Amino acid sequence: MHTKPRSNLGSLPLPEDEKTPPPDPRIAELLAEGKPFFAKRLEARLKPPPDQLVVAVTALQRARVEAAKAAGWVQDTYFKDWALRNVERAATPDEWTQARILYADYRANARFYGKDRHEQTAVEQTLPTETMWGRMMATLPNVAKKRRGSGMYYALKLKRPKKGKATRK
Repeated sequence: MHTKPRSNLGSLPLPEDEKTPPPDPRIAELLAEGKPFFAKRLEARLKPPPDQLVVAVTALQRARVEAAKAAGWVQDTYFKDWALRNVERAATPDEWTQARILYADYRANARFYGKDRHEQTAVEQTLPTETMWGRMMATLPNVAKKRRGSGMYYALKLKRPKKGKATRK
């Protein structure tokens, strides 16, 4: 079976209406008169407005940059809150907790962080990976970590709910 090779998108001929128009003769006159500033301004005025798709894609790229900044802030704020509320320092090395257990608790508690369902969903969607979470753990002051045969362990333990206090379900 013999097929015709595909051409690259950039090599396709442009339709007549999409070809760039010839330069305006007034621009050449202004340049000849030594007025490049006015020639540039005229060229900018004569330039067709940007394509709607280009405008939409540019706006989407800007929005993604802003969303990434906000996601980092949410991750940092929730991480600090989780560390204050849910973990405490372990007194002895046998109380140290495996990183996977801490990360599982971190993810499980994300469901309850936020004023309403929409905020809670947003927090869950911005949670970092286990690797990124481990890097965030390194920012906690005076928290030792050690690699053991079954994984990384931190000198922290999960707080137990106090008796008489309602627990989240």
